[in-house]
Amino acid sequence: LKKLVTGFEDVVRMMTVAPEMKGALRVIERCVSMGIRVNMGHSDATYSQARDGKLAGATGVTHLFNAMRPFHHREPGLAGFALFDKDLYVELIADGVHARPEVLRMVFDIKPHNRIILVSDSIKGPQHKGGVLQGAKAPVTVARDVLRKAGVPRAAIR
Repeated sequence: LKKLVTGFEDVVRMMTVAPEMKGALRVIERCVSMGIRVNMGHSDATYSQARDGKLAGATGVTHLFNAMRPFHHREPGLAGFALFDKDLYVELIADGVHARPEVLRMVFDIKPHNRIILVSDSIKGPQHKGGVLQGAKAPVTVARDVLRKAGVPRAAIR
C-alpha cells in the first residue's frame, strides 16, 4: 500500500478493496488511517466477509451487483450485505445494461436514498459504432451501444 500511495498522498482519496483477499482487512484499516475512503468491490466476498470489511472501516460498495458474487438466498454475499446495511454507500451503474431498471427500483426501495450513488461505467469511445475499439489497453468490442471485453461472453461477466 505504501508503494502505491507514496508520492500521491494528496491525490489518492478512494480505493476499492475485495475484503476476502489475504491481508485486505489490514489494507482497509491502513487506508482509513491515511484518510483514504474504502469501498468494497471486484469481490467474491461472502456476507460475513463483507461485514468484516465494514468493521475494518469500509464505507461503501463499488458497482453494486457487478464484478461480485451474485446474490443468493443462502449466501447473499457482498451485494446482500450492502443492500441491508443502512450505513454503507452503494454505487450503481444506472445505464440499463449493468443492472435492469427493476433492480435499480429495488435498491431505491431498500436503501436510504442518501446512501445511493449513481455512476457511469463509460470509457473513451462510448460513441464508437461497432467492431473492435482501437487504442484500448485491452481489446473490446461494441455491439448494441455496449462495450465489452473482447472474447468474453456476456454470461461470463458478473
